[in-house]
Amino acid sequence: MSFENQSYYDDVLRIIENDAATEVWEYQVEFLVPGIKPFTFTRLDQLDVMEMHQSETSALGTIVVASGGIGRRSYAEYLYPNRHKLRAQVKWRLKPRSGQDGVPTKWEYTEFRAELMEPEDVDALAEKKDTLHSEEDELENQKEFSVELTEPVLFDLRMTTVGGSFKSVDPDKGITVEEVLRVIMGYHLDGSQTLSALEREDFSGLRGVDVATPDNDRRYNEIIIKVGTRLVDVPNYLQKHYGVYTSGIGSYVKRGKYYIYPLKDYNRFEDSQATLTIANVAQQDMAMPEMSYAVKGPRLYIAATGEVIAQDESASAYQNTGNGMRYFRSSDLLAGMGKVSENKMVTRKEETLREFIIQEREDGKNHAPFVDSLYTDNPYLSTRQLIEGIGRTFTLEWRRSNHRRLYPGMPVEMMYVKKGLTHRMTGTLLSSRTIIAPGSGSQIDTSYHSMSMLTVHMKPDDE
Repeated sequence: MSFENQSYYDDVLRIIENDAATEVWEYQVEFLVPGIKPFTFTRLDQLDVMEMHQSETSALGTIVVASGGIGRRSYAEYLYPNRHKLRAQVKWRLKPRSGQDGVPTKWEYTEFRAELMEPEDVDALAEKKDTLHSEEDELENQKEFSVELTEPVLFDLRMTTVGGSFKSVDPDKGITVEEVLRVIMGYHLDGSQTLSALEREDFSGLRGVDVATPDNDRRYNEIIIKVGTRLVDVPNYLQKHYGVYTSGIGSYVKRGKYYIYPLKDYNRFEDSQATLTIANVAQQDMAMPEMSYAVKGPRLYIAATGEVIAQDESASAYQNTGNGMRYFRSSDLLAGMGKVSENKMVTRKEETLREFIIQEREDGKNHAPFVDSLYTDNPYLSTRQLIEGIGRTFTLEWRRSNHRRLYPGMPVEMMYVKKGLTHRMTGTLLSSRTIIAPGSGSQIDTSYHSMSMLTVHMKPDDE
């Protein structure tokens, strides 16, 4: 969509410039070892925060890699021996800006399960064990290491398998994929948890399940899930065998809550509250480029002033999958494919053939091949490929970011100026990756800044 004037685009920039936050944070990673007083990195060099949806190759939810140094005695006596039962809290608070009076805000935190990356038995490798644990060595000889932090509940979810036949208590009513998702994904919610317990910061179990309304509202006599299916794979299993969303399915866990949503839906922005608006603008055009975002209620506005990488595969997608599809419903095979008369069957193609074009081509050369199997009751696998084919994937750089305001599946609108016109696209946030590090690079600097790389999938405008 393009606009003859830049009023809306200018309004967004005005919101960011007038209401934007320039924030300096202090971070700590505190290790929790049974029977030992909590302790932190002596020097926290970097936090690498990755948030992504579940797919065949990616993780599920938030993964944080914390890197830095700690005294060799602490590593040898506390971290390494307890490496299989470590917990850690990522703590943060807002610091007063340079030159301003004030005190830091109250510490906030998220608790994670911790795994040492490339654990090393320092005691076994030490040449001089008599000095390994001295106070002088603890301060001067730091052990460099990294630790991977994941949602505590993810371990339990990944170890849980399910399966069986699922039916409605009312046989005449049938059951939907949404009902199955809500029941199965809430497997660890047994009703024993109180609301106050679920809201505690240190609660490490499943807090709840949020399922966006599926496009597939068909009621089935039964829905069968193969026995031994991992719980975290159930959303993809249902999408593959029954169909849930036309644009593909995404799922992730954040702060103990399981989210399931349409992966690449271009139309959710207008109907959603917690949204992301991106103004793609050259850094020199921002009055105060260090102020990169603003918040208005549940809506987040950001200025992307860094490098933007775009991938447009619509041409190859048109040649390979087309811009439409045709199929016969499998359930019509037993009844409804045709009319039998005088020992002959005449097919009713106009009633049984499903055909549609997802987006008309300007040259009129639409291509709607049959799905691979010709017959299917689950067209959702093919519609996802079609929707992906008309979209573009962008990777944008958001400097001085606040990644805690993002979530995978967040509805997005992106605006940019081209040839004097403001263009607007809508789509979905697929994933984000945020690097958090001291602003100066100094080992004693406790003022941290962040930079996020956002991957969004957008429907192109009609420029």
